[in-house]
Amino acid sequence: MDAVEQYDAFFNSFNLVRGPCLGSGAVGEVVLASAKHNSSLKVAVKIVTFETEGCKGDFLSEVGFLRDLRHPRILKMIAFAMDDHQGFMLSTYFKNGTLRDIMSSDHPVEEPRILRHILDVASALQYIHGLHIFHQDVKPRNILLDDQDRAVLADFGIARQASDSSAMVMKWRTTPGYSGPETRKRRPMSPFKLDMYSLGVSMWMLIYRQRSVGIKDLLAFSDQCKDVKEPYRRILRQLLRKNPTKRWSAADLLRFCVWNSLCAPSLMSSH
Repeated sequence: MDAVEQYDAFFNSFNLVRGPCLGSGAVGEVVLASAKHNSSLKVAVKIVTFETEGCKGDFLSEVGFLRDLRHPRILKMIAFAMDDHQGFMLSTYFKNGTLRDIMSSDHPVEEPRILRHILDVASALQYIHGLHIFHQDVKPRNILLDDQDRAVLADFGIARQASDSSAMVMKWRTTPGYSGPETRKRRPMSPFKLDMYSLGVSMWMLIYRQRSVGIKDLLAFSDQCKDVKEPYRRILRQLLRKNPTKRWSAADLLRFCVWNSLCAPSLMSSH
């Protein structure tokens, strides 16, 4: 059975009609699919090609996380299937796209809206970090927008679970441009603080509408974000701190925003 026949067999088994591609990556793609009996019922299908055993392991790891995690700001998996060559994952379809899409729009995104999205992701990170899980690929392209313009964290393909909250890592697999400066020192690193740096990069990109690839020091490049008004400037500076021990955690960020009436107290809940 070739790849096309395998795809057809999968979609038929779930009574789905395959639609257009929504996005693609190194080892797969996400496509839109609709129910055969009602074309208005749509889901997103992530298709991963198992080019290596590592690809298969990442797929199984993501399935395991999304099956167990329960948080309104984390993508919900509906079902999955796999064979020796490919994995298929059904999840909620978000017609409003990702934060990368709004960053590419013609109109600048207002800072209060950016902060709301960042806090939604921080709420998700607080939840998974409490379970000693680190995402490892926080970026605008992996942050979806629901019908209420709330952010939802997706793509747990390279997420991993540490032994405890003080665990350190020696390697970091995130997308280029999102790595904290500590990754260049070849020393043990906190994966949870690295997730927060990636969140800070995402916020910086949304405010400045510019990619971070090739910029070693975002704060120096943007003159310490002097053109960003408070409190958004302080939040950026705290998330992008070079010293990870002084960098805000997800709980620190949410706490600051609650104390300063920048978000509803409900965001502090891990649900």
